[in-house]
Amino acid sequence: MRVAETAGRLSCEYLSDTLTVLCDGNVTCGLDDPNGTRSFGNIKVSSVDAIWRDIRYGERKQRLTEGRTCDGCSLHHVVQGVMPERVSAPRRLIVEATVVCNIRCQNDACFKNNDPSEQTRASRFLPLDVFKSLLDQTASGVEFTWFLNYGEPFLHPQAEDLRVRRSTACVGSARRSVSSAFRRRLCSGATCSSTGTTRPRRSPT
Repeated sequence: MRVAETAGRLSCEYLSDTLTVLCDGNVTCGLDDPNGTRSFGNIKVSSVDAIWRDIRYGERKQRLTEGRTCDGCSLHHVVQGVMPERVSAPRRLIVEATVVCNIRCQNDACFKNNDPSEQTRASRFLPLDVFKSLLDQTASGVEFTWFLNYGEPFLHPQAEDLRVRRSTACVGSARRSVSSAFRRRLCSGATCSSTGTTRPRRSPT
């Protein structure tokens, strides 16, 4: 991991309380890993608990504490006062349902992800059973779930099943999901989370 020196101690909330799951099951940090090169493990073969306790989280957190930024990432912030503690289990989930997209944003990350000759993920769609296992393992602690990162979630062939499964997991709890927002996106223009580009309006099916 290449780093750049900066003034002051740094912290990153994505290392502290968020689990970012790519569509091939790999767990990365934050939203600045378009090629899926940072991996703390894969939820297809390892438990969420084992991944969350991976020593590489601590190594990255220590580098930030020393004022050294992660290469290619700008999601850190300068800390004044007490350094925030890392929680014992993730409180937020970022789920990349697919890397497939129906628009062509003009930036380097999307160029590579949209190029059929390139492979930035081992698989292009997150399996429904893997998503169910992820929800089961994080049922007691996760407060928010976002379906975003690269790709258009509703191009997943089981997009509605993902939404229903997450909504069902939220019943009777304080956890919140953006599933309803993605349901509305079926019928309205939506904005690409990484670029701000507006997707074309689509008719409900």
